[in-house]
Amino acid sequence: MWFKNVRFYRFSKQFRLNTKTLQEKLSAKAFNPCGKQDEYSIGWVSPFGSKSDVLFHEINGNILICAKKQEKVLPGAVINEVLLEKVQVIELEQDRKVSRKERSDMRDDIIFDLRPRAFTRSHLTYAYLSNEAQILCVDSSSANKADDFTSLLRDSLGKLPAILPNLKHSPSRAMTRWLRNQKPPSDFEILDECELRDVRDESAVVRCKGQDLLGEEIQLHLESGKEVVKLALEWKEQISFVLQDDVSIKRLKFSDLMLEQADDQSGDDAASRLDTDFALMSMELDRFIPRLLQVLGGEQET
Repeated sequence: MWFKNVRFYRFSKQFRLNTKTLQEKLSAKAFNPCGKQDEYSIGWVSPFGSKSDVLFHEINGNILICAKKQEKVLPGAVINEVLLEKVQVIELEQDRKVSRKERSDMRDDIIFDLRPRAFTRSHLTYAYLSNEAQILCVDSSSANKADDFTSLLRDSLGKLPAILPNLKHSPSRAMTRWLRNQKPPSDFEILDECELRDVRDESAVVRCKGQDLLGEEIQLHLESGKEVVKLALEWKEQISFVLQDDVSIKRLKFSDLMLEQADDQSGDDAASRLDTDFALMSMELDRFIPRLLQVLGGEQET
């Protein structure tokens, strides 16, 4: 269970989870499937899978938790088709136009009628809290899904002083400087992908993939006023990723050496593999994220 994306939060004040009461607090918000008229349902499930009732896993002061969200699927095309049929019947039988408000009310009624018969889709979101690094890492590429997760966790714990990193300087400025000077921090390496955006016209975007980013073409774009908003990087030959200008991390990959180490150390059962994977991954991220914040210029004091 290696994270593929990371949206991370910093604790605005010293925060440490009390694991003695954590199971009880998470159980109060455990996942239940959608009811007939629920648009969605969200709650905690075991990171070990459906056969376990244990709602968290702790190792080396890092705590792994998992949220499940189930949503009713009502395609807009289906709703619109039913609505059109009903509107046509009224207009033919009553010889009048259906008003906008009446259409809106009819649409709400259709959704209410269809929702109990709608299909559902579910997804899991994993995250871990680091007592040592004082961070919360959510495995999600979506800001909305990460916000759903943190809202549920805050509601479950009663408090959660987690905030997005507040940097002294724009990450875009740092990434642009690294690319322009062709000199990233010594433990980072620039890879072959980036996205550039014109500071005067945000619709002017250049996307490069599989390209030498230290070549003359990229330099010309930078000289014309474009800034880096996404950049593929590698850290210490252990982690490769794409850094976004909002400090989120996408397409996170761990080195083959780390994955082989995990295979060698883990047992044959799923619980043992999860334990080993999580221990190695969280240990590496606990070192990587503070270093990333440091090379981006550091955080504002809170």
